[in-house]
Amino acid sequence: MTRRQYLSILLVALIVLAGVAFLPNGVAKQRAIAHEETYLDTQLANESCLTSYGTAETTSRTRASVVDYGLTSRTVRVHHAYWFSTEELDADVSSVATYVVTLDSVRRVDGETVTPC
Repeated sequence: MTRRQYLSILLVALIVLAGVAFLPNGVAKQRAIAHEETYLDTQLANESCLTSYGTAETTSRTRASVVDYGLTSRTVRVHHAYWFSTEELDADVSSVATYVVTLDSVRRVDGETVTPC
């Protein structure tokens, strides 16, 4: 095998491995947003003073940005809109959390505790 053939095979192998192991920013942001929405739903469902709640955008907007990255992980800052109502008030707010997203996990590493009651 010539040196050129060897390098070609090596290049193809690296491209295949990168395709398997690479985590695109867009995918990381979507996964972090989905996990923050689940977190919000869980927290709000446990609040007895709420008459209603949701995670749809109203006046606040849901957005995410990659703040640090490696080949197989991304650190994502999420601002997620949510709203709630009690007997006394209606509120439109946004949570802020940081997630570490890898190919096979999403972990909340920092963020506000959502306790409206």
